[in-house]
Amino acid sequence: MNSRALRFSWILGDVFFVNLAYVTAFLIRFGGAIPARNFESFLLMAPLVTVVTLLALGLMDLYTPANGDRTEVLIGVLLALALSNILSAGLTYYVGAVAFPRGVLAIGFPLQVMLMGGMRAVTKSRLTGAPSAVWLSRSRVPGTGRSAETQAEAFGLQSRDDIAAALDQSADSDLYLYPTALDLMISSMQLSCIHDSPVLHLPASGLAAFDRSLKRCSDLVLAGLGLVLTAPLLPFIALGIKLSGPGPVVYSQVRLGRGMVRFRLYKFRTMVMDAEEETGPTLAEENDARVTPFGSVLRRLRIDEIPQLVNVLKGDMSVVGPRPERPYFVEQLQREIPGYGFRFLVKPGLTGLAQVMGNYDTAPEDKLLFDIYYILNHSHLQDLKIVLQTAKALLLLRKTRGVLRRREERASSSLGI
Repeated sequence: MNSRALRFSWILGDVFFVNLAYVTAFLIRFGGAIPARNFESFLLMAPLVTVVTLLALGLMDLYTPANGDRTEVLIGVLLALALSNILSAGLTYYVGAVAFPRGVLAIGFPLQVMLMGGMRAVTKSRLTGAPSAVWLSRSRVPGTGRSAETQAEAFGLQSRDDIAAALDQSADSDLYLYPTALDLMISSMQLSCIHDSPVLHLPASGLAAFDRSLKRCSDLVLAGLGLVLTAPLLPFIALGIKLSGPGPVVYSQVRLGRGMVRFRLYKFRTMVMDAEEETGPTLAEENDARVTPFGSVLRRLRIDEIPQLVNVLKGDMSVVGPRPERPYFVEQLQREIPGYGFRFLVKPGLTGLAQVMGNYDTAPEDKLLFDIYYILNHSHLQDLKIVLQTAKALLLLRKTRGVLRRREERASSSLGI
């Protein structure tokens, strides 16, 4: 079992065990006949109590499989559940519910500790960390002390001194970095302690489970709102596309999403039919003859991206994230740019930091740096700021400067053209 699967199994187990422990405590406390008044209150409060418990366990770093031995984990579970039970009792008292009599809490608490602590003690031994984790180190830089090989062996992780090469594997692997003082000053990666050594940890999922869930909720709200607000424009857009020439109003194109999984991205058609029939995959250029006059307006206003709100609702994309790219160009860029695979740790987005900080023709290497910074420093406030900056750019009709000519020049050079 790799670390990602183990983390997910713990979350599911915690959801089940926290409620099982309380139900068992009710049965023991009331001799097998639970008063309806108490149990109805419990059912009402159970979802909130479950969330509180998961947050408390997360605060104690109990969803990081590599952290601590069994004794440390058990103590962490004990403290997290003590906090969650106190908060749960306070919440139910505040709302006037009678879900948790003192006897139920007194019985349920030790049951939770045994069930959740026992689950981690049993399943932790099944963790196969080496195939799913990459150990990064600055040890080749003078003055950093310990060797990566020594640390990696102690932690049961793979040693990778070539950081750029290791980043390309990050979509399938947790990343652990033995940091320098500078790394600690400038990085917002999660700080963990393994075998008494500080390490920066980035899970293979890119974002923590809670952050992914909250991001997904905001995506659904923003995408739904976006479709409602743009709905009055859709008939006029469709008419304009139809009048501009034969072909569908909306077309789809294969792109690579999180984990380099392929999906079909939707866009309003802005080019003539079969625009790449003779040339194959080709990036658009400024004053591209393949772009229709109406399509040029759609591109300038970014209206052609509206159908991607459907991709967001489907879960293929997020509102904010690295822009999705076509497999053909990803293959080229992976050969040319070390660490390019790092951007596939998260879902691609309608807009991103690279789009609001740079331009359409910003060099791919620079876009990658924006994407890496976004992933390592992700926050929901940052997402909101990027959305607002995108809206500002659209209202100002900020002009882009062509379409990645430098990318094509580098691709041609690498192919010997």
